[in-house]
Amino acid sequence: MKWLSNRRVACAVLVIAVLGSVFGFGGTELSKQRAEVERVFNDGVDTSFGAHQLSMDAYLDHSADYAGSMVREYRLNSAEDTDSVRQVEQLASVIGNGADYDARYTAYVAFLENVEALNIDFSRLKLDEDATQTFHRAYTDIIEDEADKLRRDGYHEIAAEYNRTLRGFPANLIGNVTGVRTMNTFDGEASR
Repeated sequence: MKWLSNRRVACAVLVIAVLGSVFGFGGTELSKQRAEVERVFNDGVDTSFGAHQLSMDAYLDHSADYAGSMVREYRLNSAEDTDSVRQVEQLASVIGNGADYDARYTAYVAFLENVEALNIDFSRLKLDEDATQTFHRAYTDIIEDEADKLRRDGYHEIAAEYNRTLRGFPANLIGNVTGVRTMNTFDGEASR
């Protein structure tokens, strides 16, 4: 009887040890993979020009800076603020700052729509070409240059690969237990 009791204890200890190592080491590995995806977001995949030169974070920061130029130019040439001015300013502060990738992506989608609305509001001011040059250069930098860089960045593939790993078994269980979540790819639907 004593032998059977010891065997049950040994099996229970073994099961606990196996589960602990799978979830413990698996959670650590997933956390390392997520940290690598975050590093690529912040520093880019090509660091030959220096960290943060060619990264999603830098592109979002640049877009926020250009939005600031648009807002300043609008306010210099108009006596009133519109909803689009206030929205662009508010959304630019979210996309240009912070570590909440999902909030930055959601803000970026709304930001692009509001930048378009601000451009329409600005065109209604009927200003001469010299007065509109700075505004339109900032608008072009956001809508064409930075948006194109965001679309072509290697971060999307790395984040998508990480998300595929996290959705597989047993990573999905480990992720749920350890709280490791998918990363937003910034090229489609926001991750949940």
